[in-house]
Amino acid sequence: AVVSTQSTGTRDHDTKIQGELDLLKQKTTAELDHLRLTAQKVYEQEKAVLVKSREAAVQDRDDALRRNRELLEQHGDLTSAYHTYQSKTESQMSEYECLRNDDEEEY
Repeated sequence: AVVSTQSTGTRDHDTKIQGELDLLKQKTTAELDHLRLTAQKVYEQEKAVLVKSREAAVQDRDDALRRNRELLEQHGDLTSAYHTYQSKTESQMSEYECLRNDDEEEY
């Protein structure tokens, strides 16, 4: 009867230990699932931020390139206008010099 009681006590103890192990396993699995889900959410959020940042950087680059082209075009226009003005001024100065020389020869 003593062996039977010890055997029953050991079985009860083993059952209790197995129950505790099963509960720990369930809690661990639940916690791991929660951590995986949280990590996935964080990953997706960070990925979205990086995608937005990249898109903004590409847009900024495109805007800067467009503005640079516009400024180069304006520079070309202004340079052309300056050369035209300079040519007209030189031509007018030349005509003025000719008229002045003609006036001086008449006197």
